[in-house]
Amino acid sequence: MSMAATLEIHPNLQSFLSKKIHKLLINGQWIDAASGKTFETFNPATGEPIAKVAEGDKADIDKAVAAAKKALEGPWAKFSPAEREKIMHRVADLIEKHAEELAQRQRDWNRQTETAVPDSALARAEQALAREADSLT
Repeated sequence: MSMAATLEIHPNLQSFLSKKIHKLLINGQWIDAASGKTFETFNPATGEPIAKVAEGDKADIDKAVAAAKKALEGPWAKFSPAEREKIMHRVADLIEKHAEELAQRQRDWNRQTETAVPDSALARAEQALAREADSLT
């Protein structure tokens, strides 16, 4: 029995994978590559194609860098350490809430079996970062 046959696809992951073309996320928006180019990506567990992905190039990188610089001037820079801590705890809570879905993605990407469910290490790391947020300025 193949490994792919032992895994049940989480509905959110199935929805994500069912998109024909995956765009670039730049400045909070999903956009096509400036060139319009895409490339095919494959399921490492089966070798089968799973999606086409926008192929970013220099123009897309420049746009992403400009958006990132602008974001540094945005609300995050103005949040107090306590506000940052609250947001980071919320991120950790969301990681914990969606741990099985994230684990399935990791298993699929790493060709692991269903028994390789990671613990909440990522969420714990995020919580630790949140506790340290009060020292960030």
